[in-house]
Amino acid sequence: MRVSTEGYGCLARRVRAFCDWNGTDLAFVLEGGYGLDTLTDSVRTVHEVFDRYEPPTPDDPVQAGAKEAIDRARDQGFELAETPAFGGAASAT
Repeated sequence: MRVSTEGYGCLARRVRAFCDWNGTDLAFVLEGGYGLDTLTDSVRTVHEVFDRYEPPTPDDPVQAGAKEAIDRARDQGFELAETPAFGGAASAT
């Protein structure tokens, strides 16, 4: 899976919003094996999201495998994949 630095920011924004909506805490854990420059940039971007930085939404197409996973989640009633308001997630079990 390839994720840009801004992509990590978008993921963090969605996870943060889900936790805010759900009233849960959030923690991140790092594991090794990354280039330090890339890791530094990604960690900085994720941190900035928690300081209310809004990373730009990517405009490139979603990869086929990711689209299939999003569609499966949506089919199960999990609307978080593309719904910022998380309206449908409350009824998901």
